[in-house]
Amino acid sequence: MEVQQSQTADRDPERQIQIRLRYWLDFVRNAHREEMTLLLRKAKLGKRPRRVGERWEGWNNVVKHQAGQAVAMHVVGQALELPVAQRERMEKFALIHDAEKHMQRKPDDFTAEEQGGLTTTLESMHQETDPTGALRVATNEEFFYRIFERTTGEGIDQKLMNIPQEELLQYYIDGIFLDGEIVPPLERIARTEARRGDLNDDPVRCQRLGMKYWDAERLVAERVEAMICGWLKEKGIVLTAPDQLPAFIRRRMEEEMMRHWQDTHAEAKHE
Repeated sequence: MEVQQSQTADRDPERQIQIRLRYWLDFVRNAHREEMTLLLRKAKLGKRPRRVGERWEGWNNVVKHQAGQAVAMHVVGQALELPVAQRERMEKFALIHDAEKHMQRKPDDFTAEEQGGLTTTLESMHQETDPTGALRVATNEEFFYRIFERTTGEGIDQKLMNIPQEELLQYYIDGIFLDGEIVPPLERIARTEARRGDLNDDPVRCQRLGMKYWDAERLVAERVEAMICGWLKEKGIVLTAPDQLPAFIRRRMEEEMMRHWQDTHAEAKHE
């Protein structure tokens, strides 16, 4: 079947705001209260970004990035008919995968006790959501070295086929979010490359990859995108082209929010 238009398309902007707000409030208060408490308090990611001279201060964009990924993982997991327990574990990991960012970049904002408390709590959560550390690798550049370094005689495509599905999903969903919005992975790469072109000039990185850093990202992004579309096709969801996958995920997220709105209003009527 072809992807249908979102149920929330062409609706009143004010109502769309209400629908999204209700969804996010329930998302953080109910299903993921523990994780959000960690992010906002122990990880100190609740400060709203503001411009100070030539730089930005604030961290709640990191929370938005992770929360968006958690919902994207939820709707993709549903579309792929993943077991509920697996999907919930992957959602939880997506929601906390950058929890240490503030502490890593500005450790002086944390006391030694606070650093230890955040580390201990995250270790416990990672033991539950990512005991082997594989999902954490999927969110950083070590993922690419695993694919491109010539440690075996396998080619890139074969190596990707040997990587578990949930790791590829985590990699892909992490790679389509930019500034809290879903964008095509090649667009995200191009925009990031424009400000981090230095990664292409690093001889160590390029030697390990056998090419420029951002060229390696492009190759993997396109291949993984096609693989996910293949998995969706097996479940009866056919996209017109692999590059339609980000738009499909965005629509599914909007539809999830609309369903939540309708369900909560139906419950209210019966009270």
